[in-house]
Amino acid sequence: MSKVFISFDYEDIVSKKVVENWSNQNLGVDISFTSEDGHSYASKGDDFVKNLLRNQITAAQKLLVLVGNNTHNRPWVDFEIAYANSQNKSVIWTRIPDTTGAPPKEIQNTIPVKFNFESIQKALRE
Repeated sequence: MSKVFISFDYEDIVSKKVVENWSNQNLGVDISFTSEDGHSYASKGDDFVKNLLRNQITAAQKLLVLVGNNTHNRPWVDFEIAYANSQNKSVIWTRIPDTTGAPPKEIQNTIPVKFNFESIQKALRE
């Protein structure tokens, strides 16, 4: 089972929890770490968080980016995507329903998967 890191803007935590719930329903991947985990270490400083994120992304096979209204304005999401790309990790993104924000610049020229169990499951299993 591959490990997946979920990158998202903290205001979209409800959608992140939906994906985690799908994981419990046999999404077929291990959601090993998320931006929420990194957020909880913010008081330890940027260098600590960067090292933590690097380690977790390195351990994951894929990065799933949940794109909402403000994801493109979040430097940590940019950092996570850039690092995953530098490690040749598969980066998949999905638009959260009823949101209109642009995807982060690093993934703007890629095609999103639909925000539903089957589409995300298929993309993560490929």
